[in-house]
Amino acid sequence: MAATITSEKELSQAELRVWQAAQSGERVDFQVGDKEIDLPKNGLAWSTARTVRAALLGQILTGAGLATRIPIRAVSVRGARITGKLDLDAADLPCPLTLADCYLDEAIALNQASAVEISLSGSVLPALYAQQLATRGDLELSDGFSVDGGVDLLGAHIGGQLIGTAGRFSNADGPAISADSLTVDQDMYCDDAFVATGEVQLVGAHIKGQLQCKGGQFNNPAGAALNADQMTVDGGMFCDEFVANGEVRLVGAQIGNVLSCTGSRITSSSGLALSLDRLNATGHVFLDERFTASGEVRLIGAHVKGQLICSGGQFTNSHGPALSGDGATIGEDVFCDNGFRARGGVGLLGAHIGGQLNCSGGRFSNPRGHAIDADGLTVDQDMYCDMGFIATGAVQLVGAHIGGQFNCSGGRFINSRGSAIEAAGLTVLQEMFCDQGFVAHGELGLVRAHITQLDCGGGQFVNPKGSALDLEAIEADELLIRPLKLSGVLDLTDARVHLYKDDFKTWPETLRLKGFTYDSIESPDSVNVTDRLVWVTRNDSGYVPQIYDQLAAAYRRAGLDADAQRVAIAKQRRRRAKLNLPGKVWNVVLEWVVGYGYRTWQAGIWLVGLLVIGTVVFGALYPAHLSPLHKAPEQPEFQPILYTLDLLLPVINLHQRDAWTAHDISQWLVLAFSLAGWILTTAIVVSLSGILKRE
Repeated sequence: MAATITSEKELSQAELRVWQAAQSGERVDFQVGDKEIDLPKNGLAWSTARTVRAALLGQILTGAGLATRIPIRAVSVRGARITGKLDLDAADLPCPLTLADCYLDEAIALNQASAVEISLSGSVLPALYAQQLATRGDLELSDGFSVDGGVDLLGAHIGGQLIGTAGRFSNADGPAISADSLTVDQDMYCDDAFVATGEVQLVGAHIKGQLQCKGGQFNNPAGAALNADQMTVDGGMFCDEFVANGEVRLVGAQIGNVLSCTGSRITSSSGLALSLDRLNATGHVFLDERFTASGEVRLIGAHVKGQLICSGGQFTNSHGPALSGDGATIGEDVFCDNGFRARGGVGLLGAHIGGQLNCSGGRFSNPRGHAIDADGLTVDQDMYCDMGFIATGAVQLVGAHIGGQFNCSGGRFINSRGSAIEAAGLTVLQEMFCDQGFVAHGELGLVRAHITQLDCGGGQFVNPKGSALDLEAIEADELLIRPLKLSGVLDLTDARVHLYKDDFKTWPETLRLKGFTYDSIESPDSVNVTDRLVWVTRNDSGYVPQIYDQLAAAYRRAGLDADAQRVAIAKQRRRRAKLNLPGKVWNVVLEWVVGYGYRTWQAGIWLVGLLVIGTVVFGALYPAHLSPLHKAPEQPEFQPILYTLDLLLPVINLHQRDAWTAHDISQWLVLAFSLAGWILTTAIVVSLSGILKRE
């Protein structure tokens, strides 16, 4: 225990200066004017002329051991070497304490002390222990302040500002700064040339002003560089140009204004670079303009009242997602544009964005999985994946809801392993654009999506091994499929649209049209019904009656009855392949005779043709091959035209066939014409009854 000083006679010349200056509040400056000599790190070599015992400072500040209390205004020393331990635990310091640019042999103890204000700016010391310290003013640990054994501010209450600007904090055996449950009534500064080697702990801290970490460096590769879980900052938190080697944690933190990490660089070997899970920020969050994260950036369950701005940010994680915002709520816009890079995927499962999601020009890369995984995402306004957007890996938007338009114009979606875009159940209340330079390598899936207008004009969809564009069960007012290129399957199974537009120039070789319904269909003038019949034959599941019925109905609604009939006939012709041999024969007969009920007039042509042929043939065979059955006068005169007509019309008896007996070849001809008559009659009856049209 340090000896007690009882009178001025026991003081050295340097100590006497401090003793006397304390009474007037003046600063005692021991510096000699040589920058190298005056450096606090060289304090061990300073002469006794600038050495002060810590015990004296303690006695001056507390009055302990003195016969009479010395009235002091301030203790302010610069450039001194302080020997011994400055032990002020539980002390009540009645005046400001300033030890500027000093060298302290031993640690300072301020546990449970109370003070007006304390400044240790520029000083070098082994450690600072200040648990539950309470100051009415500032605590300054800045401007070259250096500590090797850490600073302990657990539960401290700083009534003014906590200033660590350009301070250097390190601790090989624990946290560089331990300040859990710290309270700072004004601002806290860890900025400019601030350097911490070891974890900075601010768990549950409350900063009533702003937290300024601009330009600060936080180093703890083995763990968290900054751990501020559950911290509350009433103002903004500024970490611009901030450098962290180790995880930065703000899990459950409350930020009363903006959180700005513009230009920051965070590197973590643990897989997590920046943890903002359950963050609550009243203002914007900036992770933009040269922001770099090596490791996952997480905002799972975060609530940001303003914008989330990642424009130009670089997010990299080789072991998992680069940016995770599952369940996050962003009150305004999200920007992942203008140079944004994510290597490792972006997750927005179940997130809610109150404004727009702008990914224009952003690059999202995760070749082994999802470049963007946003199932259940809600975007109240527009979503942009255009103007140089590139996704390498699947973009999944299953069950997403886009309140405005979904614009992919000029975007590139590449996934060699499967779907380039998977958006089953997507809802887009306005337009969706996949045009003007849009490229998808891999399936674009919009299964069960609901979109007002989908425009794929000018886009390129490439997935030769499977679906290039999967629109199964999609609902849209208008669907425009006129891409520059569509290599792979176009899946329109069970899709429902009011207006369908396409171009035969980019029809894929394989279509899936089963259950596809549309009120009207529109193509360039050069596309006729013949071309459209080629379109329906490309359905990969073969003949499906509904496909033809749907096309015919669309033509009828457009007033193109002749085209509708051609489609209906093509349907019956295609149906032939599924029939047995008798059915196939009858199908051919119905096509030739009555056009499957749509061209009953063809039967009349056959009737006239056979009547002419029969009249000529039977006229030539009479009387050699036709003998009368009756004697005059009952036997009628032979009339070849009536005889032929009597054979062709089995339901009408003209008494010609009954009056003559056919011989030799005539017998076979009579049988052939009679059979033709029955076929014609049956076909006409079936045609007129409408049975064929109902098949």
